Amino acid sequence: MKSIQSLSVHEAAVIRDGKQQIIEATDIVVGDVAVLNAGDRVPANMHIVQASSNRCFYCSLLMGESETVPGALDATSKNALETCNLTLTSTFVIQGTCHGVVFITGGRTVMGCLVKMLGETKFKLTTI
Repeated sequence: MKSIQSLSVHEAAVIRDGKQQIIEATDIVVGDVAVLNAGDRVPANMHIVQASSNRCFYCSLLMGESETVPGALDATSKNALETCNLTLTSTFVIQGTCHGVVFITGGRTVMGCLVKMLGETKFKLTTI
């Protein structure tokens, strides 16, 4: 649990009021436009709205994918976990750059939900 929580992003680049600025990742809100470059960890679930032609993401921590995933501007699947026009918290930008509009933050992201589930300890008595 601690190792998963240590993977969180501390700072993120966003465009607010027409200017790019670095903010605490915990201050990201729905509707922010985040700027991602190669080497960045994605700070929130985002819809890609602008990207270089060579953008590529590494999603192994979240999806178990050993291959990189290309980013796209248009949906490639109806499944939100499989489409290439969304990028999810805790994935890495391996190559290229992109801008994404944040649509989910914090504990409501896919990774946030997983962390919550892992942190819950439930003991149930069995009938045996």
